[in-house]
Amino acid sequence: MREYNPIYKYGMSERRKKVKKKALYKKWMSMLLAGVVTTTGFMGGTVTLRAAETTNWIGDENLTGNAEAPAKDDVVPDKNQFRYQKEKLAAFCHFGPNTFNEIEWGEHYGNQKPSEIFTLKNDFDAETLVKTLKDAGFKKLIVTAKHHDGFCIWDSEHTEYDVKASGYKNKNGESDILAEISKACTDQNMDMGLYLSPWDIHEPSYGYKDEHGNPTTPDKDAKDYNEFYNNQLEEILGNPKYGNDGHFVEVWMDGAKGSGANAQEYDFKKWFKTIQDNEGKAAGYDADCMLFGAEAYTTVRWIGNELGIAGKDTWSKSKVDKDKNTINSNKQGNATVGFEDGDQWTVPEADARITSGWFWGTKKNTPKTMEELSDMYFNSVGHNATLLLNVPPNNQGTVDKAILDRVTEFGNNIKATFKTNLAKAEGASVKVSEVRGGAKEYKPGNMIDDNDETYWATSDGKKSGEILIDLGKETKFDVVSIEEAIQNGQRINNYKVEYRNGDSGTWTLLEEGKTIGAKRLCRTSETTARQIKITVGTCDGKVPMISEIGVYKSTEDMEKPNPIPKGMEVIDVEDKDVADGKGFTFKGKWNPENQPQYINGTNTWANAGAELELKFHGTKAYLFGTLDPGHGTVEITVDDGEKVTVDTKASKRAVGQRWFETPDLEDGDHTIKLKVTGKAVGIEAAAVINNGGKGMIELESDAYTMNEEETKSLKVKRVGGTKGEIRAKLQPNPGTAIQDDYDTTLIPEIVLGENQTETTADVKTRRNTNKTGDQYFTAEITDVSEGAILGFNKKAKITIKDMESSEGALAALVKECEAYQKDWFTSGWDEFASALKQAKVVLEDKNATPEKRNEAEVALKKAKEGLVKREKYTAEDPFAFPWRKNSSAILEAEFAELHNTGENEKWPLKVSDADWASNKKFVNSLENEDTITIPYHVEKPGIYHAVVTYRSGSETNRFSWSDDAGNIQTGSVSAGNKDSNVTKTAEFDITVTKAGSGVLTLKGDAKAPQLDKFEITPKDVKLSEFTVNASIEGEGGTITPSGETKVTEGENAEFKITPDKTHKVADVLVDGESVGAVTSYTLKDVKKDATIVAKFAPASYTEENRFNFPTEVNGTAITAEAEHFELKNTGAEDEKWKLEVKDADWASNGYFVNSMNSGDTITLPYHAEKPGKYKATVQFRSGDANNGLTWAEKDNKIAAQTEVVKVGASDGAKETHTQEIEFVVNEAGNGTLVFTAPEKNAPQLDKFDIQFVEEKVPVVVDKDALKATIETAKEALKEADKYTEESVKALEAAVAEAEKVVADENATQESVDAATTAVEEATKGLTEKPAPEVNKDALKTAIETAKEALKEADKYTEESVKALEAAVAEAEKVVADENATQESVDAATTAVEEATRGLAEKPAVPEVNKDALKAAIEKAEDVLENLEEDAYTPESVEALKGALETAKGVFDNTDAVQAEVDQAAEAIETAISGLTVKPAPEADKTALKAALAEAAQKLENAESFTEESVNALKEAMDLAQSVLDNPEANQAEADAATTAVRTAIENLQEKPPVQKEFTITAVAHGGGTIDPSGAVKVEEGKDQVFTIQPYEGFEVKEVFVNGESVGAVTEYKFEAVRADASIEVFFAEKEAVQADKTKLNESIAAAEELLKHAEDYVPEDVQNLMEVLDAAKAVAADPAVTQETVDAAQNALDAAMNIAPIQKEFAIMAAAGEGGSITPCGTVKVERGMSQTFAIQPKEGYVISDVLVNGQSVGAVAEYTFCDVNADANITALFQKAAVSTDKSQLTAVIKEAEERLEQADKYTEETVKALQKEVEAAQFILADKEASQADIDAAVQKVRTAIDALEEKAQTEKPENPDNNKPDNKPDNKPGNGNNGGQNNNGNNNQSSTQKPSAGTPNKAVKTGDATPIAGAVSGLLAGGAALLAFLKRRR
Repeated sequence: MREYNPIYKYGMSERRKKVKKKALYKKWMSMLLAGVVTTTGFMGGTVTLRAAETTNWIGDENLTGNAEAPAKDDVVPDKNQFRYQKEKLAAFCHFGPNTFNEIEWGEHYGNQKPSEIFTLKNDFDAETLVKTLKDAGFKKLIVTAKHHDGFCIWDSEHTEYDVKASGYKNKNGESDILAEISKACTDQNMDMGLYLSPWDIHEPSYGYKDEHGNPTTPDKDAKDYNEFYNNQLEEILGNPKYGNDGHFVEVWMDGAKGSGANAQEYDFKKWFKTIQDNEGKAAGYDADCMLFGAEAYTTVRWIGNELGIAGKDTWSKSKVDKDKNTINSNKQGNATVGFEDGDQWTVPEADARITSGWFWGTKKNTPKTMEELSDMYFNSVGHNATLLLNVPPNNQGTVDKAILDRVTEFGNNIKATFKTNLAKAEGASVKVSEVRGGAKEYKPGNMIDDNDETYWATSDGKKSGEILIDLGKETKFDVVSIEEAIQNGQRINNYKVEYRNGDSGTWTLLEEGKTIGAKRLCRTSETTARQIKITVGTCDGKVPMISEIGVYKSTEDMEKPNPIPKGMEVIDVEDKDVADGKGFTFKGKWNPENQPQYINGTNTWANAGAELELKFHGTKAYLFGTLDPGHGTVEITVDDGEKVTVDTKASKRAVGQRWFETPDLEDGDHTIKLKVTGKAVGIEAAAVINNGGKGMIELESDAYTMNEEETKSLKVKRVGGTKGEIRAKLQPNPGTAIQDDYDTTLIPEIVLGENQTETTADVKTRRNTNKTGDQYFTAEITDVSEGAILGFNKKAKITIKDMESSEGALAALVKECEAYQKDWFTSGWDEFASALKQAKVVLEDKNATPEKRNEAEVALKKAKEGLVKREKYTAEDPFAFPWRKNSSAILEAEFAELHNTGENEKWPLKVSDADWASNKKFVNSLENEDTITIPYHVEKPGIYHAVVTYRSGSETNRFSWSDDAGNIQTGSVSAGNKDSNVTKTAEFDITVTKAGSGVLTLKGDAKAPQLDKFEITPKDVKLSEFTVNASIEGEGGTITPSGETKVTEGENAEFKITPDKTHKVADVLVDGESVGAVTSYTLKDVKKDATIVAKFAPASYTEENRFNFPTEVNGTAITAEAEHFELKNTGAEDEKWKLEVKDADWASNGYFVNSMNSGDTITLPYHAEKPGKYKATVQFRSGDANNGLTWAEKDNKIAAQTEVVKVGASDGAKETHTQEIEFVVNEAGNGTLVFTAPEKNAPQLDKFDIQFVEEKVPVVVDKDALKATIETAKEALKEADKYTEESVKALEAAVAEAEKVVADENATQESVDAATTAVEEATKGLTEKPAPEVNKDALKTAIETAKEALKEADKYTEESVKALEAAVAEAEKVVADENATQESVDAATTAVEEATRGLAEKPAVPEVNKDALKAAIEKAEDVLENLEEDAYTPESVEALKGALETAKGVFDNTDAVQAEVDQAAEAIETAISGLTVKPAPEADKTALKAALAEAAQKLENAESFTEESVNALKEAMDLAQSVLDNPEANQAEADAATTAVRTAIENLQEKPPVQKEFTITAVAHGGGTIDPSGAVKVEEGKDQVFTIQPYEGFEVKEVFVNGESVGAVTEYKFEAVRADASIEVFFAEKEAVQADKTKLNESIAAAEELLKHAEDYVPEDVQNLMEVLDAAKAVAADPAVTQETVDAAQNALDAAMNIAPIQKEFAIMAAAGEGGSITPCGTVKVERGMSQTFAIQPKEGYVISDVLVNGQSVGAVAEYTFCDVNADANITALFQKAAVSTDKSQLTAVIKEAEERLEQADKYTEETVKALQKEVEAAQFILADKEASQADIDAAVQKVRTAIDALEEKAQTEKPENPDNNKPDNKPDNKPGNGNNGGQNNNGNNNQSSTQKPSAGTPNKAVKTGDATPIAGAVSGLLAGGAALLAFLKRRR
């Protein structure tokens, strides 16, 4: 029932409401019957009306109709695309140099030779790879023939950077990996795809370069890369040895390109033509080759990530623009989901890796788990994508066994999961709601025929349909598969899968979504059901076409994982047996539930008071269950320890959630006790760490954010144990971020030692200069050592902030930080303010680099995090009055100490939250004796001005202040306002009489405002003035300002110290104290006179003034200013750009070195105290990226850098850059370092910041090895005549150089080692002089002759053959021996020839025929294989086995004679015929007889059982009787018959009893009630209504009837009950819904614009608009206003804007009806502002019945005057025959009185208000009835009067309050200041008419014609509605 509310008092009568409700019901029913599902309001709640369930399901039977095939879509796949999506699985093979170097992108190979980067020594094993993939179900292999490094794994004619150049050859001498893989694919008939990277790092023609290799523009490009790439395509695609039987079905053109790669536009059209000419229709194939990464020509698209995951609703269609060569595949998050209305079919291809890398590596060779691969499969293939899984070969040319095994395991699990379609099981059926044209061609059975070409479809005009899968019995399943007939297009745009137990009752939702596509796999936890219903729909004009459906039960490895990590012990809530030391014990009422969404399918819940106890053994436990808005708190203890409270309430319902964990415990038995203390709680299971104290390893968080080029240490923690060591790896994996974005090679080892619980592991991002937006990758813990558990956070998502997109992020951060106030914080503000200032500078700098923006963002974030928030003002941290000039301070009221004086009051003094307050907080309910206190300190007496920000609901609100210390004068201020939704300020002065500290007390009067903040500024505070004297000592620079500077007390004074180009700042003295050699100094908070003196010193570095290198490792850097070096210009005297020092603001000291051209030098005299490695950060500007430097020290005290180090940039020297270079100081002491500009010149040099990074340890040079090597060489030279002259001279030279090194006392170990190596190499290089030439031709001929003879070795005796083979073997050794003499050659020749001649032929042997023996053996084997041995005597069986073994021995004996063969065959035949059957034992039929007897007894009551089960029993009895009667029946037959009878007896089903009464179980969860509740008994066929009532502050969230939602209804009726049922109600706390004020604000702006021209419109209309505008603004400012009120305000304002323009003359149309006249009559012209009177005169016998002005009655007046005419009008006089007069004045008065009472309806009881409202409606009807008699009138007066007198006030439940101080009912936390009219309905008169109806026969009060126009009437009507809404809103508050 809806409570009475004044807003409805002029609403419909109850009778009209019923009529309208009935009409609505008819409308809903008509929609329902039409199959429309509608959600609408009804009876105060929300009911979801569902279309009536299909009952006439159609199967394959009796389909005799005809129908044409449905029209295909315009966008469909071609045959290649169709095959690929149906094949589902493809493999990737990445193999190349990166395999051997263990990296992902080969960007840094430089000039390394192929043989240095590709080092394969073994044959590549393509056969095993391809066969494993094929056997696992993969249909295609895509091979990376060329990756980004440019290396070709085939023998390419177009580059030397290929596999042939690497030196690799297989056993056949071929250098072609691609050909080997192609042959293996051809042998296995595996489709192939070609990956040929367009980005080629190595190829010289890539990018635009001139003939010298320098970057240039495309028109000046010397070499055409597009032609090069096209040639490589032709080379592969045009060669039949590549591909599967010479064919590729897909070409992959990876779009990846390193952020630093050269510019290169691709000639895609040319490449595509080459591809299709070789592999497409043009080449005779049935479809074009599929293209990946081909822009507008793409037919296979990237899914958008490298995780193997597609978006849930993925379409196989993209939008392309062929003219612009662009494609849009609708990237949503990390996936491209395509478009329903796309114009090109693009296969969604989800690429992923079975290991962590695309290329193999020793640290990335662990295959993904089956759980991970399973998730990939269901989220790619199951989401209408194909899965492209990378399987990488290793550096041996094989695939790791672990990886191959995982591929096999993956394939086997997929096959096993989808092998048995439960929809095709015996007893199962598939039916549908409708078959297209009733034609068999579109029957339901097509969906389970495993034929992709057939499908089920509906008739034209039916855009949706239902499929019913009846499994025939309750069956377990966890996957439902649906496939569209995509050959006709992808069109399903909504689907739903439901299931239920049995063949009737409510359905449970399993999954719903948008599209199906090639395959939709709906995955759930294990579920039991009999029926599954699939609903599919498409758009208008199309029909659904479903090709295949299936229901499956996954293998264990493919099951949907639950949230509990593997290895943890799971204790289910159904485990109540605690005898084993673990399990649950429940106390009180717990309600078990079984649903697949729960862990293990089980859950139990209870309300307050229920308890449980959990026992477990281990070191840590977790509780899992439900979080829900209607759930509440529990109290938990562990081992009877301290109680903790856990809240299971959440804003959104979620099951399987981890909501409690114990601390780490000792390994042992433990007990958790739980008591429900709040609302309901739900628990599903407990998980326990029970692994002997080793524990569980996990990441600290599951999400991190990083910048580009950053290293972050992720914390890894161990919980639930400390015993033993745990090892693991942290593996980075791609997301949207790929190899160019993060370091894929960084795979740190994780080691947690004994008793160690924390460590860190690093991840590292890279710099990507492309604008990519924020991207992410993941870091995952893998390879966890045995015994440890991998925990909840095993994987973290790491977001990389894009530097190129950082401007927006920085702007947002700056905007947020600008709102901060210094006074909100106790520390960190100065650093924050500085960082914010710098961030603003960077933000305003349009040329700021991404690095600078990122640096500013990081610095500001860090400073923001360093702010310490103020909680309260304290004596130690008081509010400080600002006394400095132009200073101010904010005193936030919420930082005060609050002192509430009331007890148990409804509105206590407190801090509340609100958006309108400056710090989002304010002080509320400061009233009566409440106070707030603020500790303060004031340094200067005087007058301070305060501006208080507040809200108030009363114009009389005020507050006062006082000071206990007497420093501040007492005062008070008024701070009121009539509208509490408007933020106001009040200004006042605070007088401080003396300095000091104290406590300021603020006190509210009876009514005080809501206090936000006080902004305090000094108004009249006397300050002193001081003098600062600034000067320089000596010469060399300036200080600015100089001389005397006057500074007001408390202000700062800044000074800049600038040396000239030949000097530097030596020191700065402030009041005689040194502050260092600074170039600027600020005197802060000046409170006395001061002096500042600057000193300078000569700056150039000289022999006497050397630069000193730093001495502390990793200490502070020391700056060497470039302008202080010695400069030497090598150019001509008249050179235009001479080397010189120039000044510039960007330089650190104001100067830099310019024009350092090729050959110019700058020299630095230095002193280095310590040898070692130094890092110098060079600051510079440059206009050429090829600028650089070389350097050297004249005595090599610093290692020379002869190769140019590039120090340059290409931004026209507009930006300042830094770059690090390294010096190696070999020898300590003084030195001279000379920098030289190379050929490409040097940059503009500002400074070198030099840091000591590594100290050089003195090295003792070891020359022993060199001396020994020299001695060895000299020994060799003693036989110099044996060697060639050239090699001897080389050794002698090496020895001579080595002896110099031995003699050099300063020789380094490097030079000693180099000399040693040189001598050793030269010694090895001694080459003996060539021996005389030996002729081996005769020997080779003899060998060939011998080998020919050996081809017929079986002709010769074994002895002679072996002799020849030995002779040949020895001879071949002689041939291979380069040092063999002619004598040894001739001897070997003779030996071979003699052995050849010595071959002796074998004697002839008669041929033996073994065919009969072979046949006998096969017959015996067949007999034994099918023989039931137990049925024959052991002797006869063993005889056959023995004969068989003997026969096999004879058959294998090559020397066996024919007689032996025949005898063995005959023995087998004899043994077979001799097989003897055992005599059968007599069967025991006792049990069979007993079963038959019991069955017969059961059949005596056959009428009690179902006919089906009785018939089954009878059939079993008939069979059993036949066995009983058969004397030859064996025991097995007797036992089977007994079992059949027993089973039939057990399966007897009793007929259900006739039920006359049913039970409806009604349950209300916390937050309200349901009436009636509990188990409600209902007679059969009767209706039962349930009423739902939420508690105050709650609302109905959802009502479930039989488990299915019927919405948030407040009443529900079960009609004609014929079964048990349930109704369950969930409540939720009401949440404030933010109304949408966009349109209202637009209307307000339009009205304000209109009012700018108010003089052009009728003043009354303008005034009216202004009033409505004020009301609308008040609504817009109210944060808690309802949408209803906002809409009403907008409508009223829109109507009020229809104002009339000023018109100077108006027409009044006057007319009279029959029975009288009006004077004047007709059209009467009246000037603006004038009046016009009309007289109405009835004829004799008539009276005036009514006068209508502008269609509205003004009563039966005799005269009417239009005053202040400002609009056209009309007046009509109506007459009627005279009748007996009646008096309605009392009736009018009593109605008015009643309406005034109804304005205060909330004061009275609901029953008495309704009674009065009813009588008022009846009285209004009598008042309007002109024919009502006086008796009717009097009776109506009496009834209304009686109802008024009967009004009964509600009982007072709270203490009475001042009406001006009532609290708002709907805003308990935001009391709008005292006097907010909170509960006072003082706006009742707003609903009264503004014009009184005049009495009959008397002139009426003059009205304005402008108020009476039809337009104004409409406006006033709308305004009345808006006013009513506003009045309602105020009353609600």
